[in-house]
Amino acid sequence: MTGTETGHVRYSGEGRGGTIHFKSEETSFDMWYELAMPPALIIIGIPEPRHWEARTRIPLSRRTDLLRFIGAQIVKDKLAGDGYVLINDSIMEICKGRNPRIA
Repeated sequence: MTGTETGHVRYSGEGRGGTIHFKSEETSFDMWYELAMPPALIIIGIPEPRHWEARTRIPLSRRTDLLRFIGAQIVKDKLAGDGYVLINDSIMEICKGRNPRIA
């Protein structure tokens, strides 16, 4: 995964939540998810920057790109229509529609 991020996203659910499994040639790791209140439809627990390399074996410098790749795949797989991703230190939010923060 140098340059362009690639990998496979798989889901296992249990009612209003479950696990997102990410696997690539370099790594595999799991993240919990649960359904959320709008504007987010789904919130996902992601490895915090201080634990990122230990949990994923991916350099911290690639964290944002990989999380954007995973988020875009979730939008494509799970939403009908437009969606966007918000990422902070420990949570990724999957939202429906267009990002209001972008003019």
